[in-house]
Parts: sequence; structure tokens; C-alpha cells
Amino acid sequence: MFHSLSLGEQKALVSNLLSSDIKTIYDIETRPISSFQDKTVRKLKRDEDFDFNTNKNFENPQSLLNFASLCLKNGWTLICGEMCWLSASMQLRFLLHENGFDVDSHLVKCMVVQFLKRFNEGLGMIWQTLENGHKNAYTDDCEVEYAEDFLIAAKSFGNIIYRISNKKLLKGCDLIKFAKRKSDKMGKLRVLCDDNEWRTINQMFPDTSGGGN
Repeated sequence: MFHSLSLGEQKALVSNLLSSDIKTIYDIETRPISSFQDKTVRKLKRDEDFDFNTNKNFENPQSLLNFASLCLKNGWTLICGEMCWLSASMQLRFLLHENGFDVDSHLVKCMVVQFLKRFNEGLGMIWQTLENGHKNAYTDDCEVEYAEDFLIAAKSFGNIIYRISNKKLLKGCDLIKFAKRKSDKMGKLRVLCDDNEWRTINQMFPDTSGGGN
């Protein structure tokens, strides 16, 4: 699918279809003009050469991780921690989206991480490190060495999620069963149903509804 390619890959693909004279006249703009967001789960890397002046794009986990690296480089430790958490949170949502789920609740995200620990036991501890980075935004207290830990955690978390996605380990029926048992905490997990409508776990299973947060 065209939109699942990186911007560079999109540009190369289109460029190969154009004659050389047209290439010299027009600059190819590969960013969608619509509100489309590429939610493909991708492997993450640390980019120490990230240039904010030419990459003001925060629509994916990699770009958020890039900005977190820039923040650490400039001593903006509080923002670094928050960007690391956002990168991990977005990667988690992308995994859920590709499996027909969505979440807009902090508590439900934490519970999904608990579910995913079956694939990697260390995921919970890594998520807790990222949670600490998120909390620092409220306490205004973050040393540089802790900010480095947040960056390491964000990359590790994102790539564990990537492996879960790449190996297709997440089974929707298992997550629904887990959420149903934990409906007091996961009732707001949204599921894309067969009629192409989104419903929460509480809406799907009202008899087990515990008012999930």
C-alpha cells in the first residue's frame, strides 16, 4: 500500500514513473493533502542528527522520538520525558489500530500494556519508566541522566511493539477476553465491530460493565 511506505520511498516510487524532463520542472510532494495519518507500526531508531527546522512533523512515533533526542541535546529534560511517553503511547495505539482497537484512556493503555506483557515480560517495567517521564511534566523535576533513561525506554518499548506487530502475536479475541474480565478498568477500550462501527467493551458486554475508566 502506497501510504504504508516512508515519504522517501513514496517519492522514489513516483519519481521512477516520471520522465527526466518532468522531474527537473516539478518538485514531488509526497505528504498527503488530506488528514490521512500513516499508522503503520515501524521499527524505531535514535537519530542524533535530527534537525527540527526541517522536520516539524510529529505524526508518528519516530518523529516524536527524534524530537525527544533533540530535547535532551538542548537540556530540555522535561519535554524530553513527555515526548518519549508520547512516542511509546502512539506506537501502542498504532498496534491497536492495526488490530481493530482504539483507546483514548490512560488507564486502558496501562491495562493493554499489562496484557502485552505475555509477549515480553520486561514491557511493564519499561512502560513504568516512560510513565515516570510523563509524571515529571507535572512535577517539573527531571535530571539529564533520567532523561537518557526515558529515551532508551521509548526506543525499547517501540521496538518491542514493532516485534509484536511484525510477528502478528496480538490476537483480537484474546484482548477482548482480557478486557471483558477487566471491564472495570478496560470498559472504554474501543473495538471496530463487523458492521464497521466502533463500540466500547462496556457497550458490547453491558452485563459485565464495571464502568471502566
